[in-house]
Amino acid sequence: FYGITKIDESSIVDIVSRFDGYITNLNANKTYMQIKKGEPLYSIYSQEISAIQNEIQIAKELNNNIFLSAISKLDNLDISKENQKRIKEEKISDKGIVINSPVNGILIQKNINNKSFIKKDTTLLQLADLNQIWFIASIYQEDLVFIQKDNIATVYIDGLNTSLNTKVDFIYPIVDEKTKTVNVRFILYNKNLNLIPSMFGKVKINILKEQKLTLP
Repeated sequence: FYGITKIDESSIVDIVSRFDGYITNLNANKTYMQIKKGEPLYSIYSQEISAIQNEIQIAKELNNNIFLSAISKLDNLDISKENQKRIKEEKISDKGIVINSPVNGILIQKNINNKSFIKKDTTLLQLADLNQIWFIASIYQEDLVFIQKDNIATVYIDGLNTSLNTKVDFIYPIVDEKTKTVNVRFILYNKNLNLIPSMFGKVKINILKEQKLTLP
């Protein structure tokens, strides 16, 4: 059966800021660019972060409770430990802090530009994690009797000289009226990031009679 790779919808990550600020440098600046975990997405200057940095420097000398309270504010704003260390050392300049990618993936939505002012609770970027990807095959309605969840299967992607072992993950509960087919989903693990969305391929599915179904 023939199919196509798709983004795993459960892997989509929204990048949302918990504070207002100005984008001082946008690294994730092209839709569909590939981004690795830990790479910078953007730099942001925030008056709120700057004020907390000043509060921490004063609290260091005066009161440990106030100091710990200021640190907890950074936790609440989802500031990374690396950035918290720089803030404690008073190393945050007008360039702001760097926000890194939490996943390996591609940039599928970009709502900011260089020098943008952003409001908290706004989705700035949307990333799709590619460590796991879906393969969606079209199965003819009359063949569904042979297909069950967890059936062992092998996927062959056009242009790749390797086979990928998988199993039936989900059978969609709707029939396409025009093609009389049902979509069947398989999960492919993509450790080396060789797979990207919209790659064509085919799948051979093992059934109970140890036969393999495939289009001629």
